[in-house]
Amino acid sequence: MESQESDYRSATVVEIWDLSPTVKGLKLHAEWHKRKSFKAGQWVHTNIPSINRLGGYTLCNSPLEFSKTGILQLAVKYSDHAPTLWFHEKCKIGDTILVEFGGTVFYDPKPQDSQYDLLLIGAGIGMNSLYSILNLVTEREASGVDKELLPGKVHFMYSSKTKKELLYKDKLDEMERNHQNISCQYFVTQEKLNEPNIKDCRINKEDVENAFQMVDKSKCKVFLCLPFEMCNEIEDTLLNQDIVIDQIFSINWW
Repeated sequence: MESQESDYRSATVVEIWDLSPTVKGLKLHAEWHKRKSFKAGQWVHTNIPSINRLGGYTLCNSPLEFSKTGILQLAVKYSDHAPTLWFHEKCKIGDTILVEFGGTVFYDPKPQDSQYDLLLIGAGIGMNSLYSILNLVTEREASGVDKELLPGKVHFMYSSKTKKELLYKDKLDEMERNHQNISCQYFVTQEKLNEPNIKDCRINKEDVENAFQMVDKSKCKVFLCLPFEMCNEIEDTLLNQDIVIDQIFSINWW
């Protein structure tokens, strides 16, 4: 949950790379990772020296990885927002910034929860928080620890403008190959492709309805990370499919 008081802590940039033509990947190291963590689906507020504006970016990696390595992984899409410009144009390895975890919508299953399926629907940079959830699921399965916290089936629907903007697609494909309970479906809105499993359209009502061939709607939790208008449209479709509101967890972005 979001803290009521400021709790910024330092983190150092240790890696920077291009995830796509418009998105920078970054890894930050936090020496305090044994004392504090986050939930899959949350973000970090950032406080950057010399910039008088705060930023907010969803985390890509899992809290399980963070607890072991101290690494926070971000994917920052280009914009003229001052903190984002800093990450794209001025940030360098060795720089130190301040971060604070935030976000009240996250994935945090409990042992007493009955097993359920997961439907994850994301668009653009909104895939980050859902990728964090997928990383947590696959890392838990690989570790053999906390198996009672694992979901049943997981279906990920992911839309972007172009194939090059489908972040982490190679890793998502690897997850799908290595985990029989995980399936991924891709959508691009500004390209015409003739490739299996990539549809050249927006995620529409029919696509959402068909997703329930992959997961059981009677025992499914749905996580959405979408632009505001698209999120409302898909929520309406889910409700018309008899998904109750308590099964839907929405992270809107503009």
